[in-house]
Amino acid sequence: MAFHPRRVVMGMPSLGEISTRSCSWTANDRNLARRSGIRASCVVTGRIRLVAYRREPAPDLPGSQGAVPGEAVVGESTRVGVVVNKNLNGWLWGAALAIGATACAESSAPPEMVAVRDSAGVRIVESLSDSRYAAPWVLGNEPSWTVGEREGDSDYLLDRVVGAMRLPDGNILIANGGSNQLRFYDPSGRFVRAEGREGEGPGEFEYMRALGACRADGFVAFDLNWQSSAYTVAGEFIEKTVFRAPEGVTPYNLSCDAHGHVVLLGWGRGATEGPRIGFYQAYDRLLLVDDDGGVQGDYGQRLVSERIGTSGGSRPHPAGRATVFSLHADQLYVGSGEHFEVEVRDLDNRLRALLRGPTIDLRVTDAVRSDYLNARLRAAAEDRHPVIRSEVEGWDWPENLPSFVEMVIDSEGVLWLRAFSVDADAPNVWSLMDPKAGYLGDIELPARHSLLAVGADDLLMLAADDLGVQRVVMIDLDRRSNP
Repeated sequence: MAFHPRRVVMGMPSLGEISTRSCSWTANDRNLARRSGIRASCVVTGRIRLVAYRREPAPDLPGSQGAVPGEAVVGESTRVGVVVNKNLNGWLWGAALAIGATACAESSAPPEMVAVRDSAGVRIVESLSDSRYAAPWVLGNEPSWTVGEREGDSDYLLDRVVGAMRLPDGNILIANGGSNQLRFYDPSGRFVRAEGREGEGPGEFEYMRALGACRADGFVAFDLNWQSSAYTVAGEFIEKTVFRAPEGVTPYNLSCDAHGHVVLLGWGRGATEGPRIGFYQAYDRLLLVDDDGGVQGDYGQRLVSERIGTSGGSRPHPAGRATVFSLHADQLYVGSGEHFEVEVRDLDNRLRALLRGPTIDLRVTDAVRSDYLNARLRAAAEDRHPVIRSEVEGWDWPENLPSFVEMVIDSEGVLWLRAFSVDADAPNVWSLMDPKAGYLGDIELPARHSLLAVGADDLLMLAADDLGVQRVVMIDLDRRSNP
């Protein structure tokens, strides 16, 4: 039976708290119900509120006939397992979230939830929702492909994986940073061969850091200081290129596309002048550069990161915002997380579109700080608790949390934006943003699962177990709604 969960809202209860209760409709729910003749119910499980709809007479709206109000039942888990009610006048509805998130709805957000308008030639695609909701895509319950073992043949032992991608011949490429190798596996998961090793010569790496689809006829692996090693699709080494910011320093972050374009962001103006103490914001220019570091385009000054500085150096604030950006199909997608908004720009810096997500509360509260501290304490040995408590309680914090902290663009051009979480061991929530249709909703991936790449009908994730053993898994992805 078809059912239509439309909205998942991430709350801020105490971590680990489990509660189940019914909740009332929002104004958006009622307006949608009046137009569509549906009724709704919802549940709260400490982390998630699920609102499920089914088309039938609504109990408290004009013209409704004899519907009986119901309530939802949810298993005791901070991840929704199965939500079902089967005893109210034949009203049967449910939602199963297994390895990821399963949401059955229309193929995109309903028109009532997204507005599209033009402003001085800029297309603005804006969510009208005041909360997150579930995306209408379905993830498989079990991996369709897995590589990674706890012990045994070293070709199947993974350590510090920094990237993975499917190649045109069907093989899967895994960038195994721990051994500075590019490993190739066939569609059955059998090891084929490896390229690369530790060193400073051609095809060698000091500290492999990333993998990129930066060539139409191959791929690129990046070393510690963003040195780029280019390979053919067959894995044959081509050349090494060193990218630098105009000042000659190593970039802070970098993105490239299949056409060879490279956009980079420096560490921040004045980064070489000495340490800054306490909380501060670093800014630098976002630049399109050539292989020699020459500037081909300037996208203006951007927030590099919000940081905590000490006499020994600095690091990103755990709740700090930073500019995230990605190149795709000759366009630059960029957002700072300061607002749930992504700019879409041509390479010549012409602003083409603004993609805006739901209005969400990003204020840093005492509860947020407490949740972060408690998560750190749970993950540390008890003898470390006093040091951690003293460190965290001594920090200054930004006024607002980031709305997203990572961006992945899939093979179909849809943006995946990872939501901020104070707990590194919590499930990962990814917001889907279509450049044409706008915000599609959220998908939740299990805790300790990192998104590596998303294809037309599958996604690659890095999974780690309780012992830290890494596996790369492929999960089927259905972009259509359930029948």
